[in-house]
Amino acid sequence: MTEAPKHGRRAAKPPAPPVPLVELVETPRDPATRSRDAVTGFRDAGEEHARSSTSEPLVEARGTSDRDPAIRSRDAVTGFRDAGEEHARSSTSEISVLVVCTGNICRSPLAEHLLRARFAAAGISATVSSAGTRALVGHDMTAEAAALAVDYGAVDAPHSAQLLTPELIAHADLVLTATREHRSAAVSMYPKSTRYTFTLNQLARLMPEVETPSREPQPAGIDSFIESIAASRGMTPPPADATDDDIEDPYRRSAAVYASAAAAIDAAVTTITAGIAASLGKR
Repeated sequence: MTEAPKHGRRAAKPPAPPVPLVELVETPRDPATRSRDAVTGFRDAGEEHARSSTSEPLVEARGTSDRDPAIRSRDAVTGFRDAGEEHARSSTSEISVLVVCTGNICRSPLAEHLLRARFAAAGISATVSSAGTRALVGHDMTAEAAALAVDYGAVDAPHSAQLLTPELIAHADLVLTATREHRSAAVSMYPKSTRYTFTLNQLARLMPEVETPSREPQPAGIDSFIESIAASRGMTPPPADATDDDIEDPYRRSAAVYASAAAAIDAAVTTITAGIAASLGKR
């Protein structure tokens, strides 16, 4: 006859299954595949920045989880990220530029078309798009703006106005706006874009303040260049007339106003293209 357990003693529990070990493996970051996480923007003193420096390794978690360990990585700010999660920037060396105005039917598409044409001529691999803070969604460019784009050397191409969204800003390497008001709207919508958002005239004005590298282009050249521009912004005196950083809206106005706006956009685009080309070693 089996002896009953003594009062107050419990039968021993079976041992718990072992917890899978997780190995942290440092993997050197390949400069050719390094990209900025557009969810965070560029580094500023005391500002979060998701892009690790060249010397900072990625950390991969490898274990027995049902999630594929090869696709899990952590960067300096965002923590573990699955490959299936949307990543706001392409890992290629192609530059993504977003131009912003109000209706997205005059200034921003004109700048978009000119930037695309000038970048192609300079051998700069880029995607250029535009959007409006109060876009006339689905509308084409005004006839005046379309004609001026062709006059300044752009290819006549269809356009469909779209509304500015945080996602568009997050996907861009560089955001260019028609006015300071548009810049404020973009940064308010997506605060981490403050380090890579400029008015067209402002960026053109800051270009001479930055020494562009003469060495061979590096994969992160554009990031470093824009970072330098952003840093110079705080050390460069503003124009005597703050409106000099703005481009006047020609919508429903005279041919003379359209011509003036187009000339200002062309001048800014020419300077910006030259600066970016130099930063990439495409002199």
